[in-house]
Amino acid sequence: RGAHQKAPENTVASIQNAIQLGADYVELDLRTSKDGALILMHDQTVDRTTNGKGKVAAYSLEELKALKVFNNNKRTHQIPTFSEALKEAKGKINIYLDFKDADIEKTWHEIRALEMEDQVVVFVNKVPQYKNWRKVAPEMPLMTSLLETVQNPDQLNVFLEQTQIEVLDNLHDPSMVETAVKKGVATWLDVQSATEGPESWTLALEKGVQGLQTDHPEQLIAFLKAKKWRDGLPDKTIAVQKYNSLAVPYLEFKDIKYGSAGTDHLLDVFVPHQRTDSTKVIVYIHGGSWTSGDKSEFPKFLINELVGKLGYAVVSINYRLVKEDQNRFPAQIQDVQKALQFLSQKASQYKYDGQSFAL
Repeated sequence: RGAHQKAPENTVASIQNAIQLGADYVELDLRTSKDGALILMHDQTVDRTTNGKGKVAAYSLEELKALKVFNNNKRTHQIPTFSEALKEAKGKINIYLDFKDADIEKTWHEIRALEMEDQVVVFVNKVPQYKNWRKVAPEMPLMTSLLETVQNPDQLNVFLEQTQIEVLDNLHDPSMVETAVKKGVATWLDVQSATEGPESWTLALEKGVQGLQTDHPEQLIAFLKAKKWRDGLPDKTIAVQKYNSLAVPYLEFKDIKYGSAGTDHLLDVFVPHQRTDSTKVIVYIHGGSWTSGDKSEFPKFLINELVGKLGYAVVSINYRLVKEDQNRFPAQIQDVQKALQFLSQKASQYKYDGQSFAL
């Protein structure tokens, strides 16, 4: 909720403190006012952190702005809007957005309005949130806690085959962390506790995690610098060797909707991490004489070669198949054209050359 030792949580001051200390991310909690404004607040009510009483959703933005946020110093603080928080963080610190209760389309609009798509990862608390984020902004990196029913590497493999997620936050078993790494999924471990310190930080890092969430950023950063770990553990560290050798060098976006014909109008996108607006795109149109086949047929080893090694973006598309005199030619050509038009329109979001394609 920001570096909150010297300023109240979820305030502009707590963001400024995190920036000054040199943290990589600031965690912010997002909620909605009675009149639809996006604001920062962890709790459902304003009771704990302000001089007000009652639920956040019962206050208008003007009323929320009139409240005083409790603080340990003598400065008066306000509840910030999401837009104010974004502007403070832009170009200075990344945002780990704990998505409590807000409108996804409006949240995405505010992020895009400030061109901060590459500075935000969203923590989803509920399955509907996950589905809606994937629908509205399929390229947004998502983070979540693992379901309690997923308790071993085999179950985690199944979960990650079914769910496109970029970060998990509650993996404590090194074998589970390694399984996530094989799927290109990072682990950011919460290390906050009454006894948080060098011992617990070291134990977490030895599990092979890629991030630590702390209540003591200044002390943690000093510890990492003293160990010469601030820019990553040394390559000789077993966990780092495993991560470097197993991490997938590209991002996958599955089942993106490009038209209105259900599963026939879905496509998969594979883009390298290191890409620019001039990254070239290869579009795979599966075979099957227009009557059978599926986009999933594109071979994994070719994705690894073309995207991971050669740096192309690859798209595999479904299209309407001829079935019982339905979807007759030229429906298939029309679908290919529709998919290419969609890819052109989305080029600035995904970062690739949307003007020319190899089919």
